[in-house]
Amino acid sequence: MKKLFSAICMTLVAASMFASSTFAWFSLNTTVKATDMQVTAKSDNTYLLISSTKESASDIQTENSTTATLTVNEAEAKVFPCAPALGDTEVGYLTTSGKTVDGSPITTAGVKVNNTATAAAATNWYTANALASNAAAIDSSSAKQLTNFTGYVIERTVYLTVAKGANAANELTVTPTFTQKNGGEDITAARALITTSDGGFAVLNSSSVATSIQGSSNITDSTVITVNIYIYYDGNDVKVFTNNKEKLKGADLELKFDVKAVSGS
Repeated sequence: MKKLFSAICMTLVAASMFASSTFAWFSLNTTVKATDMQVTAKSDNTYLLISSTKESASDIQTENSTTATLTVNEAEAKVFPCAPALGDTEVGYLTTSGKTVDGSPITTAGVKVNNTATAAAATNWYTANALASNAAAIDSSSAKQLTNFTGYVIERTVYLTVAKGANAANELTVTPTFTQKNGGEDITAARALITTSDGGFAVLNSSSVATSIQGSSNITDSTVITVNIYIYYDGNDVKVFTNNKEKLKGADLELKFDVKAVSGS
């Protein structure tokens, strides 16, 4: 996971990333201000409404927007590689037996990340060093549990409902588009982990197409689905190692949400 350089930015739609200085870190919005990064979430349907600030259906409908613009500052955009515990091996890094965080024993064992609650707990995420500066293999003995997301994960939330009087909607999907920028060669380690308040879950990368994040509920004109987005740079990716950092020049990332109307609703 190579905690030897920082990487990635907050990205929902049309978010730019670029590398700088000794560390291969990514930031956003190079054309406006170096210290501000604007991010936008979009709907592919005119009746699927999105907000980053309104949490009730009526308030979102009054706002009546299919886009939501977010801001990430420069400090937030610089993060070290990390990963959620998606499998049993990763969970093993986060046990209380013989593991420490900054010299202190782990008091909260990590569990597998597969829903809103488990993704939201930093103790279910970890970082580590590489075995060597010219290799991507993880030094598992160096793996350590995160205690918070600062410096590792950029977390944002949007809220979805449908227009007043519209049919209920389901089959919620999200489509990411990662685009190389500024001569970048390797963008495969960029990740967006998505959870929804009704159980939807997905981890997106540069190869992902339209991916279901449909949970247990339809979206109606009186209900709201909360979508949590975790942007991080996956240290487990084979491209992530110190001697490769100069090739990690950056990318644009777009996330689009889509639904289908429920007939007769």
